[in-house]
Amino acid sequence: DSARKFWETLSTWMEQYSFEAVNADKTLFRLKHDDYTVMIVALYVDDSLVAHLNSNEEYAEFIKALSERFKLSAESTEVSWYLGVGVECNWDQGTIKLVQTQYVNNLLALFNMTD
Repeated sequence: DSARKFWETLSTWMEQYSFEAVNADKTLFRLKHDDYTVMIVALYVDDSLVAHLNSNEEYAEFIKALSERFKLSAESTEVSWYLGVGVECNWDQGTIKLVQTQYVNNLLALFNMTD
């Protein structure tokens, strides 16, 4: 099936780019330098999230290589939404907040509890 073939293609590409799948969750890949994880890629169906801990240059090179091989719908450097969860980052305070307001509002509407 096409989903399996795509996953195999993507997984192979990630491994060729020196990423390794995380044993606990094969949809997570990490790139390590000297036993230190420097980039994490989370993949779920057609959504992905990339976190990097060192240079913006290495991140930019990775995104460029990824976009040359696969069609990316967005190349934003800031995440605001992932898998139905809002993401609010405050780099000055060093915080990341996950927000499910839309999900709660949808549940309330489903059960006619919006008043």
